[in-house]
Amino acid sequence: MADDVGKVTERLRGSLEAAGETELVELVIELEPQTAASEEGGPRERIAAMKRAFEHQSAPVVQILRDQGAEVRDLAWINQTISARVPKTSIGRLSELESVTRIDSPRTLERELSSRSSG
Repeated sequence: MADDVGKVTERLRGSLEAAGETELVELVIELEPQTAASEEGGPRERIAAMKRAFEHQSAPVVQILRDQGAEVRDLAWINQTISARVPKTSIGRLSELESVTRIDSPRTLERELSSRSSG
């Protein structure tokens, strides 16, 4: 598997070793962060510009995913990620894309416990 500039995380590499060649693998694909084209306007305008920039950047990646038999599950403009189930054999192609900065396994969010007691 090609691994362009270490875009595939160590954690994902570990889970790939156990996956079969034709298996679909759960991935989170991080894209190059986009900034709003203009700092002018209010928060709504800036958010709309960021969403449009992400849609423009993610569209070719989504098309490649679908062409390779992946199931695109979610697009998140706020953190510039695409969640998908991807054939293991396609991960190398994804890592070659300039707009892709990192490919990782999904993580479960856990509640952080405070060392201070409230009260």
